[in-house]
Amino acid sequence: MGELQADKWHLEENNRHLEETIALMKSDAEKKEAIIRQHVLESAHRESRSTPQMDQTKADIKNKKNSGLLGGLFKDKQLQSEMHMRMEKVLEDTILKNMQLQNDMGILGIEVEKLLEENKVLKKQLSEQ
Repeated sequence: MGELQADKWHLEENNRHLEETIALMKSDAEKKEAIIRQHVLESAHRESRSTPQMDQTKADIKNKKNSGLLGGLFKDKQLQSEMHMRMEKVLEDTILKNMQLQNDMGILGIEVEKLLEENKVLKKQLSEQ
């Protein structure tokens, strides 16, 4: 009987751990989806405002060897690529944090409105007494 209880407890712990892992993965996927959605929207917005001259300038910059900040600092292409990937990760994290802060600000605004309404009701009740 004790062995069955130990097995049950072990299975419940495994189940709890898997549920937590699933929740974390789901949260991570939602964050990444939000980043991708934001990037696609910004990209579409930027490209819609592009002029032929801007397109030519972009092509010229791409064709230049060792152009830009990374090209000037890092002559090795592999090092440039690695630094570029790191900077993209930092950018993604920053965008994600900004989006989360924006959501949090919205939630806080709603909470403040609720508290102000409750405060008005309580003041009204006090003044009536």
